[in-house]
Formats: sequence, structure tokens, C-alpha cells
Amino acid sequence: SVGATPSSSNNTYMRHIGAGFFTEWGRMVNYSGADFFTGDYWTSDGVGIRDSFTVHENNGRVSRGDVDNSEHAVCTTP
Repeated sequence: SVGATPSSSNNTYMRHIGAGFFTEWGRMVNYSGADFFTGDYWTSDGVGIRDSFTVHENNGRVSRGDVDNSEHAVCTTP
């Protein structure tokens, strides 16, 4: 999976404005009333890509997703 750019030196996110949802906003549970789940969210490299990945809201860790798992999702637009 291609992560946000610039890339961090490990498998966690690095805060950076304009690089992705969690990299820009950080831990959503820190925002009162945001009602985000602490855990994994689906992500992919792009529309139509069949490889499944999850990103953990707490630290940005990217893992191979199992399509049989029920995870959360966030829809965004540029």
C-alpha cells in the first residue's frame, strides 16, 4: 500500500497537513463529539484496487485487511 506522503520512517503515521485524514487530524477520539471509533478503518491505494488494508486510528499502523472482517470507514474528498 502507498501511504501518505511524506512517508514516516516506520509503520505509523507522522502528523502532516494535507497528507491524509488521520495524519492531518490525529486521534479523532481527542475531538469532543466527533464520535469516532478507536480501532481499524479500511483504506486502499485507490478506486477499484482489490488489495485490502486497514489503518489504525490511534497510531496510523497499516495492516493487510481481511475482507471478511467488519471494520469502520471514513469517506473524504480533497
